[in-house]
Amino acid sequence: MRTAIVVTVAVLALGPKAAGATPAELRARSIHRGIEEPGTYGPANLFDGKPETSYCAAAGQEGRVKVSLSPADAALVGTLRTVRLSPGSADTAARKVTVHVPYRTTGKPAVGSAETTISAKEVEVAFTQPQQGTPHYLELVLAGADGKKRAAPLCLGEVVLLGPKGPLALPGVKAAAEQSAARDRALAAVARKQPAFATAYLVQHRWNRSNPDKKRSTWEGASYRFLEDGTFSRVTHHVTGAETRQGKFTVAGNGRVVTLDGDDRKKLTLAPCGPFNAGYLCLDKQWFKPAPAQ
Repeated sequence: MRTAIVVTVAVLALGPKAAGATPAELRARSIHRGIEEPGTYGPANLFDGKPETSYCAAAGQEGRVKVSLSPADAALVGTLRTVRLSPGSADTAARKVTVHVPYRTTGKPAVGSAETTISAKEVEVAFTQPQQGTPHYLELVLAGADGKKRAAPLCLGEVVLLGPKGPLALPGVKAAAEQSAARDRALAAVARKQPAFATAYLVQHRWNRSNPDKKRSTWEGASYRFLEDGTFSRVTHHVTGAETRQGKFTVAGNGRVVTLDGDDRKKLTLAPCGPFNAGYLCLDKQWFKPAPAQ
């Protein structure tokens, strides 16, 4: 019996090690044509300094982008006063944009927020800071202006965070966006070359599996990493500790069939995830999900 788990799809920056450039994490719940056109509508476009490019959620889906913050980013976001939003060129219909920033506190949970409606013109909206705490992450939500689902993709061009002295330069977020864009370019370069595209996609992520029947076995879950040399490693987490195993993998069937040699020769199907995570690929989509590459 297979059991679905919550999907976490992300790109983790491996940016510079200079002070303040601790990697941040950037991820979108769904991406319009994310598999067919890697990067064209990806979340990195929100922070690339180019208002004409856009992040777009998959058609019919709410847009949701989460940005974790490095310590340097968090300190700067603590001075956030205004959010500037550019519509981009992909969507001019009215849509509601909400920015949430949960704060770590020693008491009751606190959240900073800003909300507005945008159509074809750039807008600025005041950001309400909580009384105490440290910014944890930033989440941006796109929805139809009337609260109803739209058949067309919801898009947004650029997000600029403004403090008392102007735009906040967030080093971790910048590194995450640059790394995300670089990985999308690498995928785009082999987009029409199967199974090279499938192999590149496998390597770019870590893949998680949860135990579908914990009543009959003691393992909690397992994580897999695929390497460019055709090998993989699996770490299985048991109640008593972790077990590591290595093996080789092959990709066949026009990039659709992934065989794990050394892992009971499991044959998995690489295919688009369900509609909730449209724009991503999953391995046997009920139980083998992509997560941040580290």
